[in-house]
Amino acid sequence: ALINGHIRRLEQFIERRINDYLRIVSAAVVQQQLRVQHHNNNHGYDQYQYRQQRHNNN
Repeated sequence: ALINGHIRRLEQFIERRINDYLRIVSAAVVQQQLRVQHHNNNHGYDQYQYRQQRHNNN
């Protein structure tokens, strides 16, 4: 009974650790996706502006 209680406590501890880890990882993944999206948006905008400028100059 003592060992079972100890194992259960250990399992709960590990589950909490895994949940914390997953929360951190998923937050990091979301941040990364937002950064990439932001970068792509800026890039697309810059290309559009560049084309407009070239068009206006000619």
